[in-house]
Amino acid sequence: MAMIRTLQWREARPPRWAALAGTAVLAGVVAGALVSAVNPLYALLGILALGVCVGAVALPTGRFWLLAAVITLLPFATMPLRLGVQPTMLDALLALLLIVALMRFLGRVQPGVSTPLDLPIVIYLALCTVSFVFGAAYGVNGETVRYFLKLVAAILLFFALTNGLTSRRMLASFVNALIAGSFGSALLAVVLYAAGQETAARTLSALGPLGYPTGVEDTLRFIAGTTIWRATSTSVDPNIFGGLLMIGLLLLLGRLLGKQGLLSSEPLPSGRGSRAHIRAWLLAAPLLVVMAWALLLSYSRGAWVGLAAGVAFLVMMRYRRAFPFVALAGVVAVIALGNTDFGQHLVSGFLIEDKASAMRIGEYKDALSFIAAYPLFGVGFGTTPTGTSAITPQIDIYVGVSNIYLLMALEIGLVGVTAFAVVVTTLALWVRRRYREADADGQAWMATASAALFAAGVAGIADHYFFRFPHMVALFWSLLAILAISARLSRKSSSPLIE
Repeated sequence: MAMIRTLQWREARPPRWAALAGTAVLAGVVAGALVSAVNPLYALLGILALGVCVGAVALPTGRFWLLAAVITLLPFATMPLRLGVQPTMLDALLALLLIVALMRFLGRVQPGVSTPLDLPIVIYLALCTVSFVFGAAYGVNGETVRYFLKLVAAILLFFALTNGLTSRRMLASFVNALIAGSFGSALLAVVLYAAGQETAARTLSALGPLGYPTGVEDTLRFIAGTTIWRATSTSVDPNIFGGLLMIGLLLLLGRLLGKQGLLSSEPLPSGRGSRAHIRAWLLAAPLLVVMAWALLLSYSRGAWVGLAAGVAFLVMMRYRRAFPFVALAGVVAVIALGNTDFGQHLVSGFLIEDKASAMRIGEYKDALSFIAAYPLFGVGFGTTPTGTSAITPQIDIYVGVSNIYLLMALEIGLVGVTAFAVVVTTLALWVRRRYREADADGQAWMATASAALFAAGVAGIADHYFFRFPHMVALFWSLLAILAISARLSRKSSSPLIE
């Protein structure tokens, strides 16, 4: 019977020549449209980029590398074509990933992969849809519909990842791509900061054809009421940039502290472990320095607090012997940064002495009042991140609170928040059970992903980007998928490590 099923799967696969022919036709159509609709130079660059994308998609994990690249390097880039609407690169890529996952499932290229989170996530999505429908009663337009569909696609990414990353080697490839992209974004930020504000504004404005803001006023960010410049790289907002680097740093630290080192998912050869670990740390040291420096330049307080919480969680979960070193590093950091602009900025946030902190307190109070007025299903998704489509039940209700939990309760109500809590609790209980019996490599993976998720949850207390901006929502659900995949692929400690 197993042989018959295998033959059926093979027969169901579309011929390779058909896939290549379809890709070639699609590439030709897009290339022709680019040449006729946009500047020939942009058309040439677009065709080259399309070639890279097609080549990447042909690789086993290529489409996931593209996802990591877009999330980390070009999160707000739009497609150069206007077909009534102008989709972003992330929109196109999420659609590609979901279509490929669906075709592989329907074509029985591989059996479907299930996790204990599947049903809770489907219920959570259903409740989000209910909130959207109820919110549409207050008013709806094309922009709010598109925004909701973007968020749904970002959440559905969980299934594309769990069904696409089916081995530790593939999982390691995707995580390393996220790390590399985060480093690339950090390196750009550091270089632009060193080059000065004029050069930075001119360089970032060059992304205008991709839908990015242009001009000094729209590309450079400063601490409110000061002249302190905050790094953004290509993330537009310094807090979003800080959240990205927070996740990248934790994934990198987890890979370094893991059993197998940085760039390999295979167990280290006997007798060479120490040398391999030293080489891995030497290789990663420049990445750590640049990413930490860029995070400092972002002046993102929530990201730094989240990073500290994530590191503490990682150490306490798996590397308790490193706790004295982490504590010492924390003390040194406090002393070194105490009198700097960032140190004063961080302290003023805790003491609620600056304008931004005071505004957050006001937002929290207003959000609690709005939630009390619409407790069950919230006010829906009528307000987009840009605020251009602010559709709410009452004119004085605004959906802009800098806290993912209050924002979630405001948009999808307490029923939706409960469904989200069920998703997270189900994952936590499953991971806890698998962690106890897992081998060292599996424990390292689960600890790393858990720490990154915990950091995102802590940072979300002071900001809302993990529930507001589609690429950060995609990153958050990617972390859930990484943790779920790590738990599913974990092996019992007595089992041989065979890929």
